[in-house]
Amino acid sequence: MSYKNKLIAFIIFIVVLGFGSRYVFYKYLNAKDKSDRPWAYKNEKGFSFTGKWIGSVKDADGFIHDITIELFSPYDDEYRKNRASDKRIKRDRSSKNYFEGTAVETYKNKVINHEVYGNFISQEENTFTINIRTEDKDRYEGFNINLGTGIWKDDNINIDMSFAYFTKELYSTSDSADPRYDYIGKLDLVNEK
Repeated sequence: MSYKNKLIAFIIFIVVLGFGSRYVFYKYLNAKDKSDRPWAYKNEKGFSFTGKWIGSVKDADGFIHDITIELFSPYDDEYRKNRASDKRIKRDRSSKNYFEGTAVETYKNKVINHEVYGNFISQEENTFTINIRTEDKDRYEGFNINLGTGIWKDDNINIDMSFAYFTKELYSTSDSADPRYDYIGKLDLVNEK
């Protein structure tokens, strides 16, 4: 084999090695993310915590709040591809338990948009805390959905939901003598397929 052919073979080897190492790193990121955030991927039964969920909860005054929640995947395939091809590999310092999304609530013929975020308390037991935050401009008089603690089981999410009460002037208030302010509603969500 001539020197020229050896040089060409060496250059091809280096190029293949470069692309191969990035591919292997991409596959590693995929496997690590699935290990770190099992709730974000389909389990052995084909269910995932991420996606759209539909349900309703009754507040202390007996009014029904219909809710559609969309929980986002923490990383998409495009992010992993960009990270694998990045020249300088950065450490991923984001929480393995953190999730976020959006919610749309229908209450007394009003449609209210919410920001949703939370953390898994235990990934093994699929328990989590959740905050359904209403924008200031979208608050309404009465009991507004607020904070919850829940458990995810395949195609069901069950949340013990607390409420924040807002006056006509949209100030948050509480009354320890009134048991309605300590009321915990049951928000049962099913996966929208």
